[in-house]
Amino acid sequence: MLNTNEINTLLEYFPKGVVFFDLEMTGLSAVVDKIIEIGAVRIKRDGTVSEFHSLVNPLVSLTPENSSIHGLTNDDLREAPTLKSPLKEFMSFVGSLPLLAHNAQFDASFIIRAHHELYLKIPNLDVFDSCKVARKAYKEADPAPKDYKLQTLSKFFNLSTQNHRALDDAKIGLKTMALILAQNKVTLPNYSELKKTSYIFNLSKFQKAESYILNKKFLPLAKMARKQEKILLTYKGGSRSGEKRPVKAIAIVPLPSGLSLYGFCELDDKFKFFKLKKITDFETA
Repeated sequence: MLNTNEINTLLEYFPKGVVFFDLEMTGLSAVVDKIIEIGAVRIKRDGTVSEFHSLVNPLVSLTPENSSIHGLTNDDLREAPTLKSPLKEFMSFVGSLPLLAHNAQFDASFIIRAHHELYLKIPNLDVFDSCKVARKAYKEADPAPKDYKLQTLSKFFNLSTQNHRALDDAKIGLKTMALILAQNKVTLPNYSELKKTSYIFNLSKFQKAESYILNKKFLPLAKMARKQEKILLTYKGGSRSGEKRPVKAIAIVPLPSGLSLYGFCELDDKFKFFKLKKITDFETA
């Protein structure tokens, strides 16, 4: 777990404290997939460290492919509570502290969607992404991790990794964040610079539930994203407006501007967000 130096490093950047959280889900698209596990580690301003963990019954069956990622089975979740109680307990655990996660866009999108589904008030909480911090810190470094996945970063720092489970990943994620910050005080000298690098949004920006309801015409796209299929996407906007773009669909996620498809665009050779309202056509490649 965290040592005193690592706790102090994190509190230099988050003096009021911070909560690193991780979710396991039935897939990556918050508009169609479900949370099955919540894990988190909290540091308070006095340096106290505590943990939160809960399994969640998604009321749908897991696929063998999904179970192979985290090891959870339908039997594990059958007696677990449904989402409302664990989510309320988790948000009480978080309180007013900022949230931190690895590839936070995905995990935070499930928290947002869950609040809308359960008619809960969305809290005023800032969300930060540790993956963005790692990219900034090691973009031009030598040695550097081969990529910025959490498991790769944990090996880069010689940390022992356990099962791909929510609480284990939250523990590793927070320790990794502390090590990155400790090694990169020149690149990331203070909270202001960290925020420029890793802040993604405040949860309160997502108050309009109707903005995150998936239109029926995009249900096939959501299924393609769940299977991470390669598609031909026609998009209105940008330098390639109206062209068919080969894109590996990954997930449909909420952004402050509305629902977007996240995928790898082969023409631009990078991961991008495509607003659904600007997608005019899509088909299997």
